[in-house]
Amino acid sequence: MQVFKGPPLSSYKVPDYKYFPTNLMESEGPKHWAQLRFLQACERLNIPRDQWPSFPKMRLPHAYGLAFVPNGIMRLRSINPMYETEAEWRASCREDLERFLDEEAQGFRAWFQRELDTHRLAKIKPSRGSTPLNLRYEWAAQRHCSGLQYKEMAPDKYSDEVVRKTVTRILEVVGLRHRK
Repeated sequence: MQVFKGPPLSSYKVPDYKYFPTNLMESEGPKHWAQLRFLQACERLNIPRDQWPSFPKMRLPHAYGLAFVPNGIMRLRSINPMYETEAEWRASCREDLERFLDEEAQGFRAWFQRELDTHRLAKIKPSRGSTPLNLRYEWAAQRHCSGLQYKEMAPDKYSDEVVRKTVTRILEVVGLRHRK
Protein backbone atom coordinates (compact mmCIF):
# COMPACT_ATOMS: atom_id res chain seq x y z
CA MET A 1 0.00 0.00 0.00
CA GLN A 2 1.23 3.47 -0.89
CA VAL A 3 0.66 6.22 1.66
CA PHE A 4 0.61 9.82 0.48
CA LYS A 5 1.09 12.72 2.81
CA GLY A 6 0.12 16.18 1.76
CA PRO A 7 -2.57 17.49 -0.54
CA PRO A 8 -4.92 15.17 -2.43
CA LEU A 9 -3.52 13.82 -5.67
CA SER A 10 -6.20 15.70 -7.58
CA SER A 11 -4.36 18.93 -6.73
CA TYR A 12 -1.39 17.86 -8.88
CA LYS A 13 -1.57 18.71 -12.57
CA VAL A 14 0.51 17.22 -15.31
CA PRO A 15 1.75 20.23 -17.30
CA ASP A 16 0.74 20.24 -20.95
CA TYR A 17 4.25 19.70 -22.26
CA LYS A 18 4.91 19.82 -25.99
CA TYR A 19 8.62 19.10 -25.38
CA PHE A 20 10.45 17.86 -22.28
CA PRO A 21 14.13 17.70 -21.25
CA THR A 22 15.51 14.44 -22.62
CA ASN A 23 17.66 13.79 -19.57
CA LEU A 24 14.52 13.76 -17.37
CA MET A 25 12.28 11.58 -19.56
CA GLU A 26 13.03 8.37 -17.67
CA SER A 27 13.20 9.80 -14.17
CA GLU A 28 10.30 12.29 -14.34
CA GLY A 29 8.57 11.92 -17.70
CA PRO A 30 5.51 10.29 -19.28
CA LYS A 31 5.52 7.08 -17.23
CA HIS A 32 5.36 9.10 -14.01
CA TRP A 33 2.61 11.32 -15.40
CA ALA A 34 0.59 8.23 -16.35
CA GLN A 35 1.10 6.75 -12.86
CA LEU A 36 -0.18 9.97 -11.28
CA ARG A 37 -3.22 10.00 -13.57
CA PHE A 38 -3.87 6.37 -12.63
CA LEU A 39 -3.77 7.15 -8.89
CA GLN A 40 -5.90 10.25 -9.42
CA ALA A 41 -8.49 7.99 -11.08
CA CYS A 42 -8.37 5.71 -8.02
CA GLU A 43 -8.93 8.78 -5.83
CA ARG A 44 -11.86 10.03 -7.99
CA LEU A 45 -13.48 6.60 -7.92
CA ASN A 46 -13.05 6.34 -4.12
CA ILE A 47 -11.22 3.05 -4.49
CA PRO A 48 -9.87 2.10 -1.05
CA ARG A 49 -6.18 2.95 -0.79
CA ASP A 50 -5.22 -0.58 0.12
CA GLN A 51 -6.31 -1.59 -3.40
CA TRP A 52 -4.16 1.04 -5.11
CA PRO A 53 -0.97 -0.15 -6.77
CA SER A 54 2.36 0.96 -5.41
CA PHE A 55 4.62 3.02 -7.66
CA PRO A 56 7.67 3.35 -5.39
CA LYS A 57 9.78 5.43 -7.78
CA MET A 58 6.98 7.68 -9.02
CA ARG A 59 7.83 11.37 -9.13
CA LEU A 60 5.09 13.96 -8.87
CA PRO A 61 5.24 16.42 -11.75
CA HIS A 62 6.00 20.08 -11.56
CA ALA A 63 6.31 22.74 -14.19
CA TYR A 64 9.79 23.35 -15.52
CA GLY A 65 10.84 26.76 -16.65
CA LEU A 66 12.88 26.74 -19.81
CA ALA A 67 12.49 30.00 -21.65
CA PHE A 68 14.00 31.70 -24.63
CA VAL A 69 14.57 35.32 -23.73
CA PRO A 70 14.42 37.82 -26.60
CA ASN A 71 17.74 39.55 -27.22
CA GLY A 72 16.47 42.94 -28.13
CA ILE A 73 14.24 45.56 -26.68
CA MET A 74 11.75 47.13 -28.97
CA ARG A 75 11.26 50.83 -28.66
CA LEU A 76 8.35 52.59 -30.26
CA ARG A 77 9.26 55.51 -32.40
CA SER A 78 7.84 58.88 -31.58
CA ILE A 79 4.83 60.23 -33.35
CA ASN A 80 5.26 63.33 -35.47
CA PRO A 81 1.81 64.91 -35.66
CA MET A 82 2.91 67.42 -38.28
CA TYR A 83 3.65 64.64 -40.83
CA GLU A 84 1.47 61.70 -39.87
CA THR A 85 -1.88 60.81 -38.42
CA GLU A 86 -2.28 58.60 -35.38
CA ALA A 87 -3.47 55.78 -37.68
CA GLU A 88 -0.31 56.11 -39.83
CA TRP A 89 1.89 56.12 -36.72
CA ARG A 90 0.12 53.00 -35.38
CA ALA A 91 0.54 51.22 -38.71
CA SER A 92 4.23 52.08 -38.78
CA CYS A 93 4.68 50.85 -35.20
CA ARG A 94 2.92 47.59 -36.08
CA GLU A 95 5.35 47.12 -38.99
CA ASP A 96 8.26 47.71 -36.60
CA LEU A 97 6.77 45.22 -34.13
CA GLU A 98 6.36 42.56 -36.82
CA ARG A 99 9.98 43.07 -37.94
CA PHE A 100 11.15 42.78 -34.32
CA LEU A 101 9.07 39.63 -33.77
CA ASP A 102 10.37 38.08 -37.00
CA GLU A 103 13.97 38.67 -35.93
CA GLU A 104 13.37 37.29 -32.44
CA ALA A 105 11.47 34.29 -33.82
CA GLN A 106 14.37 33.53 -36.16
CA GLY A 107 16.71 33.50 -33.14
CA PHE A 108 14.27 31.33 -31.20
CA ARG A 109 13.96 28.81 -34.06
CA ALA A 110 17.76 28.52 -34.28
CA TRP A 111 18.06 28.03 -30.50
CA PHE A 112 15.19 25.52 -30.44
CA GLN A 113 16.63 23.55 -33.35
CA ARG A 114 19.98 23.30 -31.49
CA GLU A 115 18.12 21.96 -28.44
CA LEU A 116 16.45 19.31 -30.60
CA ASP A 117 19.60 18.48 -32.59
CA THR A 118 21.65 17.99 -29.43
CA HIS A 119 18.82 15.90 -27.92
CA ARG A 120 18.36 18.18 -24.94
CA LEU A 121 14.63 18.34 -25.70
CA ALA A 122 12.31 15.55 -26.82
CA LYS A 123 8.89 15.92 -28.39
CA ILE A 124 6.04 14.66 -26.23
CA LYS A 125 3.51 12.57 -28.06
CA PRO A 126 0.11 14.14 -27.44
CA SER A 127 -2.66 12.07 -25.93
CA ARG A 128 -5.14 11.39 -28.68
CA GLY A 129 -8.47 9.68 -28.79
CA SER A 130 -12.13 10.42 -28.67
CA THR A 131 -12.40 9.06 -25.14
CA PRO A 132 -11.79 11.63 -22.38
CA LEU A 133 -8.44 11.10 -20.68
CA ASN A 134 -9.92 10.86 -17.18
CA LEU A 135 -12.38 8.18 -18.31
CA ARG A 136 -9.57 6.11 -19.84
CA TYR A 137 -7.64 6.13 -16.58
CA GLU A 138 -10.78 5.36 -14.58
CA TRP A 139 -11.34 2.26 -16.72
CA ALA A 140 -7.76 1.15 -16.05
CA ALA A 141 -8.13 1.77 -12.30
CA GLN A 142 -11.43 -0.11 -12.14
CA ARG A 143 -9.98 -3.04 -14.05
CA HIS A 144 -6.74 -3.25 -12.09
CA CYS A 145 -7.99 -2.42 -8.59
CA SER A 146 -11.52 -3.80 -8.63
CA GLY A 147 -11.26 -6.46 -11.34
CA LEU A 148 -14.30 -5.18 -13.22
CA GLN A 149 -14.99 -6.79 -16.57
CA TYR A 150 -14.74 -4.72 -19.73
CA LYS A 151 -18.46 -5.10 -20.47
CA GLU A 152 -19.28 -3.73 -17.01
CA MET A 153 -17.19 -0.64 -17.63
CA ALA A 154 -18.17 -0.01 -21.26
CA PRO A 155 -20.82 2.67 -21.51
CA ASP A 156 -23.17 2.60 -24.50
CA LYS A 157 -20.89 4.97 -26.38
CA TYR A 158 -17.86 2.61 -26.26
CA SER A 159 -17.48 -1.07 -27.02
CA ASP A 160 -15.90 -3.44 -24.53
CA GLU A 161 -13.10 -3.91 -27.11
CA VAL A 162 -12.30 -0.19 -27.01
CA VAL A 163 -12.23 -0.34 -23.21
CA ARG A 164 -9.96 -3.42 -23.27
CA LYS A 165 -7.46 -1.86 -25.69
CA THR A 166 -7.42 1.39 -23.73
CA VAL A 167 -6.93 -0.36 -20.39
CA THR A 168 -4.20 -2.60 -21.79
CA ARG A 169 -2.29 0.38 -23.16
CA ILE A 170 -2.51 2.35 -19.90
CA LEU A 171 -1.50 -0.58 -17.71
CA GLU A 172 1.49 -1.15 -19.95
CA VAL A 173 2.56 2.51 -19.72
CA VAL A 174 2.25 2.68 -15.92
CA GLY A 175 4.08 -0.62 -15.50
CA LEU A 176 1.27 -2.84 -14.19
CA ARG A 177 0.35 -6.31 -15.27
CA HIS A 178 -2.83 -6.82 -17.19
CA ARG A 179 -5.43 -9.13 -15.65
CA LYS A 180 -6.80 -11.82 -17.94
